[in-house]
Amino acid sequence: MAFFINSFFKPPIILGFLLVLFISCGSKESTLFKLLDSELTGVDFENTITETESFNILTNEYIFNGGGVAVSDFNKDGLPDLFFTGNMVSNQLYLNQGNLKFKNITDDSKLNSNGYWSTGVAIADVNADGLMDIYIAVAMNDENRNNRLYIHQGLDTDGIPYFKEEASLYGIADPGNSMAASFIDFDNDGDLDLYVVNNEQNESIPTNYRKKVTDGSAPSNDKLYKNNGDNSFSDVTIDAGISIEGFGLSITPLDVNKDQWVDIFITNDYLTNDLLYINQKDGTFKNEID
Repeated sequence: MAFFINSFFKPPIILGFLLVLFISCGSKESTLFKLLDSELTGVDFENTITETESFNILTNEYIFNGGGVAVSDFNKDGLPDLFFTGNMVSNQLYLNQGNLKFKNITDDSKLNSNGYWSTGVAIADVNADGLMDIYIAVAMNDENRNNRLYIHQGLDTDGIPYFKEEASLYGIADPGNSMAASFIDFDNDGDLDLYVVNNEQNESIPTNYRKKVTDGSAPSNDKLYKNNGDNSFSDVTIDAGISIEGFGLSITPLDVNKDQWVDIFITNDYLTNDLLYINQKDGTFKNEID
């Protein structure tokens, strides 16, 4: 910590000030949070990244972007469970046992994801059956990066929640290099639609200035899927005005102008500006960040 003392102060005042400062810096303050060891909690997830000569920070600069974390009560016992997405390791689900102790139930829940690179995660009751489902944004591996939707199938005989992957069936197995996703009711019809944030790297240097693509044709364009109300979604990206490219990193839904319609704030990397899509209340959005 750095501090400045005005030369106007007399020596006794300076000594008194330094004594008070020393005491305040050395005193032990109470803290709001306490770090709990994984041996106590059972939560030992580690998103280990292993670099090689052909796959490293130089071949793909997003290798250390990390994953996502979600909290939800998957077995409806009133305790929040923890879900972690993994890049080079499997996603993992930890069931809350009470008293801050958790049990890894990934395999029993049929959520093992070895073989694909997960990034963001969104939790929602997609099929409106009272059980929370899991949507995973997937990236990196061109041949295996369709986003996943794990539909909650209920509890097994041991009370463990288990899931079935049905993204293709629902029409939301987005193939882009996805970073994040969020379920929102953008048309106020009472069901949950889906916004997917994409960040597609390409041959051009993304920091070099060029004219931005604003007609929705860019590989890194985000996607908006409308819930049809019958356990299926339709891609309405262009019709809804989601057409400005961005090297997307995150999404924050909010009603920024307090008109009771959800708006969307998107953070972007590189040359692309962040976006603030204002809901026009007619099924479309307009970027009004300026």
